[in-house]
Amino acid sequence: MIQMLATTRMFHGISDDYVEIGPCRSYFQRLKQRAKDVEMTEYQDTGHAFNYPLLSTTPTIVQNAQTTHCELKEEPLGTIINTATQKPFSYSDECVGRNPHVPYSPASTQASNEAVKTLLKSVFKLN
Repeated sequence: MIQMLATTRMFHGISDDYVEIGPCRSYFQRLKQRAKDVEMTEYQDTGHAFNYPLLSTTPTIVQNAQTTHCELKEEPLGTIINTATQKPFSYSDECVGRNPHVPYSPASTQASNEAVKTLLKSVFKLN
């Protein structure tokens, strides 16, 4: 018998306006009901792409980039549904926004890197 590794970790910035944290929190609550080892770590004052060191630490607007503030779910046939409308998701839905920000966060990057190292040491029983 093969046992699959079912460890899931997500690192998310609370001030992320590209992919807002609210729908991710909802998703992780649903995921926790079905999975054994899931965890979402939230970082204060941290935005999208926080671990990309080529970005400025000052939030930069991504002109005309589309964001989703929608809560989505996948139906059995693979259709993504906007839970507010109960219709297939579309980028013309009201919950879609534009012009999000991306800042680099050295502190959140270091914290997430350390968390991943700790997890890997634990899962693979390394010193």
